[in-house]
Amino acid sequence: MAEIKINKILYNSILLVLSAIVLYVLFLICSNLNKGFELSDESYYGIATQYPFEFKTFASCFGVVNNKLCFGKHDLFSLRVFKFVYQTISLVCFCLALYFFIRNKFPAKSRIAVIGLFLVFLSGYSNYDYLPQTLSYNSWSLNLSLLFWAAFFIIN
Repeated sequence: MAEIKINKILYNSILLVLSAIVLYVLFLICSNLNKGFELSDESYYGIATQYPFEFKTFASCFGVVNNKLCFGKHDLFSLRVFKFVYQTISLVCFCLALYFFIRNKFPAKSRIAVIGLFLVFLSGYSNYDYLPQTLSYNSWSLNLSLLFWAAFFIIN
C-alpha cells in the first residue's frame, strides 16, 4: 500500500481551508436558527417537550428527555439552539475519541486522520438538510450513537 505523504505547507493549507468551511457551515446554521417555516414535525416536538407526560397522545417519551435537558424551554428557537449545542458536543466528543484511537493504533496516519475528521465533523451537520432543525427523537438517536461510539473508541 502506498504511503501518502503531505508536505507541511500543503497540510496546513488544507487544514486552514477545512477550518474556514467548518466555521462557515456553523455560522450558516446558527444564523438561520430563528428563520424558516415550520413545514415538518417541529410543532409536534415543541408540544411533546411542553407536555412531556401526555403519553396518550405521543408515540414515545422523548418529550420527557427534551423537557429535562432543555430546562423547560419548549419554543422552536430554543429547541433549535439545544439541537445545535447537543449535536456539536456529541460530534466533538466523537471526533476527538476517533482521533485519539487512530493516533494510538495507527500513529503514521494521524495527520491524514485530522483531515478526515474535519469531513466527519462536517457530515454530522448534514441532517440539517433533510431533518427538522429542532431537537427530536431523531437527533437524540444521532447524538447518543455518537457518544456511544466515542466511548467505544476511548475504551479501545
